[in-house]
Amino acid sequence: MGEPGQGATPLSEALARGPVATGRLAGWGADLAHALAAAHATGRTHGNVRAEAVRITEDGTARLEGFDRPPPQRPEHPAPELVFGGKPSPATDVYALGAMLHQAGGGAEPALSELLTAMGDAEPSRRPDAAQVSDRLRRFAGSAAEPASPFEPTVTTSPFDLRALSGPASRPVPISPFEPTRPSASSAPSAPASPFGPPAPAPTKRRRRLAWIAVAAVVVLLGAAGGAVWLMRERPQATAVDLADPIGDVRTVSPCSLVDSAAMQRFGATRLYPDISLPSSCSVLMRPDTTDSAMLTVTVDEPHADDHDLARRPRQRAGAMTVYHLGEPDPGFCARQVLLPNRSRVLAVTRADTPTKMDMCAITDAGVQVVIAALNKGSLPRRAVAGPPNSVVWMDACGLLDDATLRRVVPGIDPTRRQRMDGGWMCKWGADGARADPATVSIILSSNVPTTEPTTVIGGRTAAVGDLSWENDRAMCAVKLLHRDYKGNFDERRVEQLWVYVHLTVATPDDAQCAIVNTLAQELAPKLPPPN
Repeated sequence: MGEPGQGATPLSEALARGPVATGRLAGWGADLAHALAAAHATGRTHGNVRAEAVRITEDGTARLEGFDRPPPQRPEHPAPELVFGGKPSPATDVYALGAMLHQAGGGAEPALSELLTAMGDAEPSRRPDAAQVSDRLRRFAGSAAEPASPFEPTVTTSPFDLRALSGPASRPVPISPFEPTRPSASSAPSAPASPFGPPAPAPTKRRRRLAWIAVAAVVVLLGAAGGAVWLMRERPQATAVDLADPIGDVRTVSPCSLVDSAAMQRFGATRLYPDISLPSSCSVLMRPDTTDSAMLTVTVDEPHADDHDLARRPRQRAGAMTVYHLGEPDPGFCARQVLLPNRSRVLAVTRADTPTKMDMCAITDAGVQVVIAALNKGSLPRRAVAGPPNSVVWMDACGLLDDATLRRVVPGIDPTRRQRMDGGWMCKWGADGARADPATVSIILSSNVPTTEPTTVIGGRTAAVGDLSWENDRAMCAVKLLHRDYKGNFDERRVEQLWVYVHLTVATPDDAQCAIVNTLAQELAPKLPPPN
């Protein structure tokens, strides 16, 4: 169990060669869980289960090494109780094994991801023990076929097919939407202050992505995702109408029904933020330790006038839905767009604002699994939009600029090409998939952490000016009008904002685009309600 042998291949090297079939991965996981169970039975723990500590022998079994080493101060996959000052335990070993298997590709298999979610529960007492994990993985390995690569972009395979999710009924375990709270006194010693502070505001960068500049929210959504379960319980069959349009009205759907903070705990301690992003968004912050973090945001959108923006994107089939891979490879950003049969959309984006060891696309793909499972249940839950009378939540972005103003201020724009997006909290004019480089204007109504950028005054409103951004390699200039300052979730300060973006042509100098956006901001500032 602890000694290296000849002919053994490190698991990290085996994974680097290419995707591993989930059946084989489950078999290796069963071997490792069996070794952990034997150690736990004698009072020993490993303390740092990770791919580098696993060897695949010539006969195809997996061996876990390093039991004789003291646990490091910062393990590769720390359970939440370790982040809060707890000690290594059998439960932390199970958590680390689940996180390792998930990152190795196990999260792409729905029938396996249910077990991995249970192994990653924030409450140690609710995790299965290593012997139960070994038995479950062994049974899965014995019945699993050898599927294609779980993350290979294709239009014929379906790594997100959730038909295997049905199983024996079991009692659900409720999870707080703000998990993890501090572990109970019985599961962990007293701990230092929570690693969670307010989400750090994005640093000013020249290259930003439109979807993430708009990461904000206006209201506290009613309801949150449910908790992890050992086996997926039986649920009523959705009707054909439900499946045809599970989102319905974007302004009243609960976006947090598409987010499961418990399922994301394998990436670190989680906290749900329904009040950072557009009102049609819900976010979950993940912190594996006090120095690293990433935010997954899921945003619901209605059908667009066309889908030309997705035509050349790598894609995967997920039953009747299609998952598109957006953007270029980036260690701090990953985005997926889920297109429903009725052409409604759900955008899942993960970003880290500081250098990170976390895998952005592994997090995003795990989030997409939750999104698709929720959409396949049928009609999503509703929520009540709430806010004071002067909140931007009551505004419609498409009503803030008329055709005459756009023609007067923005050269070359076609204002008749108007696209209402994200429940009306975003609007875009001029986008035309038949043209190579159309002039465009976008408005986004959102809420976020207070800005750290230099500000000025436009139309009597405080504004951050001239932030150059990119959308599909097309430069845009942006102005952010700051509106209502208020206290949001966790007593953290929030500021409602109106963003306006302008792109003229690729050949247009940046200063010329920024002059246009400043003029539009002057037009828009009086249309905001009083801030207080």
